[in-house]
Amino acid sequence: MEKINQVLKNFKDESTIQGLYDSIELTEEEMQTAIYAAKAEKYWQLEEQKKKDEKIAAMQECQRPWSTEEMFERAVHEARRLASLSDKEHKLDNYVRPVFQLLAQYFTNNPEFEKGDYKLSKGIMIIGNVGVGKTDILKSFRLNKRQCFFPVNCLEIEERIRKNGLDYWKTYTGYVPGHGNTPGVFMQPNIGWMFDDLGVEGIIKDFGNELDALEVIVQNRYSNRERVPFSSLQITTNLNGEMIEKRYGARMRSRLREMFNVIILNGEDRRA
Repeated sequence: MEKINQVLKNFKDESTIQGLYDSIELTEEEMQTAIYAAKAEKYWQLEEQKKKDEKIAAMQECQRPWSTEEMFERAVHEARRLASLSDKEHKLDNYVRPVFQLLAQYFTNNPEFEKGDYKLSKGIMIIGNVGVGKTDILKSFRLNKRQCFFPVNCLEIEERIRKNGLDYWKTYTGYVPGHGNTPGVFMQPNIGWMFDDLGVEGIIKDFGNELDALEVIVQNRYSNRERVPFSSLQITTNLNGEMIEKRYGARMRSRLREMFNVIILNGEDRRA
């Protein structure tokens, strides 16, 4: 096809080209070969256009805001998917539904969220007993049009710091390194964290040094709130206010109240 295109460029008058080749006859094999080559080129042209169209559609979807209702439905669907991975059934009961509604408002920047004495500028902290579904509920919102986030268990944070050295705690004081600016996270430049099960981690000891990693991380994020907003971090925990103070101290409890919208999830153990 490249040779044909080159020949065409050398002739400005199509009638000249037709006259030049009118006397040429092709064999059946040559005709089939020419048709095959034309179809192959057309195929790759269509494939290239398809990729361009898909890229445009993806970018348009990234820019399209979700309504609170759409966020709610998407999160419920994801919660059911997560439950099915453990052969469980997600139940949108009278304890869970209000939490989903609140989170749907929050992750769509709906002003209605602030009518309940909450602030859109803060992060989310869900408190509840073991097994009530805190983790899966919050994970169901990890992909959203406001601030996507990456879930990590606090025990995993502890283990990574033990493995990589005490200074590794700094990894969790900002956004998730190396993520963002992809259609999968709606082209958001920065991806936040979700710290799951605050309080299960222990004190890290290393050659005589001790580190209460999550306390240090939270205190650091509080001090750097102008660089990394409170809304870039979400938390789940089994600890109530008094237990947080006993575990981390009064200062940490005060910081958490200032940084997070505290949502209580009641109910019985749903994993039973």
